[in-house]
Amino acid sequence: MTELRSSLLPTFAEEEQRLLEQRWSSFVVEAWREALASPLPIVPSAQLKRCLTRRRWLIGSKWRARLWQYGNRGLSWRQRLKTLPLLGPVLQYVWDILWLSRFKRGALTRLDQIELALAAQVQQSNQCLQQQKATRQQLPQLRQHIEMLQQQCHSLQEKLDNAVTLLQQARVDQLRPIVNPTDLPANYYLALENHFRGASSAIAERIAVYEPLVKAVLDQGVSGKVVDLGCGRGEWLHNLQRLGVDVLGVDLDPAMAQACQTQGLTAIATDALTGLNDLPAASCAAITSFHLVEHLAISDVIALMRLAWRALAPGGVVIIETPNPENLQVSAYSFYMDPTHRKPLPPPLLDFIARDAGFEYISIIRRNPWPEFEDETSPYPPLLRKLLFCGQDYALVAYRP
Repeated sequence: MTELRSSLLPTFAEEEQRLLEQRWSSFVVEAWREALASPLPIVPSAQLKRCLTRRRWLIGSKWRARLWQYGNRGLSWRQRLKTLPLLGPVLQYVWDILWLSRFKRGALTRLDQIELALAAQVQQSNQCLQQQKATRQQLPQLRQHIEMLQQQCHSLQEKLDNAVTLLQQARVDQLRPIVNPTDLPANYYLALENHFRGASSAIAERIAVYEPLVKAVLDQGVSGKVVDLGCGRGEWLHNLQRLGVDVLGVDLDPAMAQACQTQGLTAIATDALTGLNDLPAASCAAITSFHLVEHLAISDVIALMRLAWRALAPGGVVIIETPNPENLQVSAYSFYMDPTHRKPLPPPLLDFIARDAGFEYISIIRRNPWPEFEDETSPYPPLLRKLLFCGQDYALVAYRP
């Protein structure tokens, strides 16, 4: 019994081992059948190679072939060739050699392009260096040229300033009156004015109506003196000085200027344009002129108005009285009592000259009519009464803005 048992033990062990191997093989076969029956994922070639190599004992040759077939789905023919046993590495090696050769050619081509670009950059840099070197060599000449141009500019500026000064002086000299009282015998014009114009007291009373205009300007804070052009015997200067106003008289006739000085008034003997031109800009509160502009040429009147605008402070007033040519007795007869008169100036013309010079708030005041002008019982028709007996004088009143 013991012998029988000892003889059967190996047989049972071998059978048990056979049954285990058969059962394990059946289990593996069924597992792979289930795996191959379902859609297989794409397995990378390297991972598939490791699986086929390391687990050769688990998978038979038949299933390895089927696994290689299904595992290479979705791969290109080149990638499938690389996964072939033995032949795959050889093909990979050949492919790497070919790829390296192509890479070498591309790299060499790229290097040639880089070399050409570098050569162009070097050439451009050399050109820039040559230009800089040439510019440095020209710098001393350029400095000398600039200094010469600066000297020429200074010289031209000096010449221009001198030309402007001469032009201004020539303009003032050219605009001076052609006919003036100095052409007459000494003291002749003073005697003529005393004979035809009347007593100084009457003149002072007649022009006193303009005092409120000057006082209004001074009360508004406009500072500066009052300049009277063609001051004559000084009636207007005397009125203003009595009010405490700083005054200055300007008259071309030395006898007139001396007559004012003997009364304690400030007066200078020069023409009106020169007197205005010598005044500082914006230094006067008021500029007045009584029966002066009719002695001047039209160009002189324009210059006088512009110089008056320059000399007046902002808010200052200019008052110009002259014979009124709207009165036929004045324009046809009494105007020529003064031999130094040139021609009468209509009110619209003097208004235009003032506006052109820059004055604003301009008004015309007609004064000194004949008694018949206001006589409603006069036998003359209204139009004729106006032409014969209206204001003998008019005043232009204008303000600098």
